[in-house]
Amino acid sequence: MKKIIFALAFLPLVLFTACSSEESHQDNPEMEQVIVITRWVNNDIINGFPSKTRIVFTSFVDMLIAVDDGKDGLGAFGVKNLEFCKYTRKGNKISTKINGKDVVGDIRGDIITFTYHENGLSKKIIFSQIKEGSR
Repeated sequence: MKKIIFALAFLPLVLFTACSSEESHQDNPEMEQVIVITRWVNNDIINGFPSKTRIVFTSFVDMLIAVDDGKDGLGAFGVKNLEFCKYTRKGNKISTKINGKDVVGDIRGDIITFTYHENGLSKKIIFSQIKEGSR
């Protein structure tokens, strides 16, 4: 029974990767990088106070943004405490809406650079992947 449940849990991964063309993998090796259940962190200074914001990709379409440290719970993207978002991914590009802002992320190895516009200015926020065993 456990083997059947285990096999069913990985079935979506097999189905999604089977749909990709071989040519696109050669052009873009990061296309094969699976980000589901990975964690990312941004340590920054917001309004003069240290802030730590984490992102967890909880599924192929859902992500969680949590502010661990920050004055009044304020973190990256202006998120307060916690926000759940939907995202889409094409290659190494992620598109989402965070705190009412259209955000695009660019994955390069263990770094995601998110870009958005606020008050007519383009802003970038860099997240690093949290490796297993680190906090």
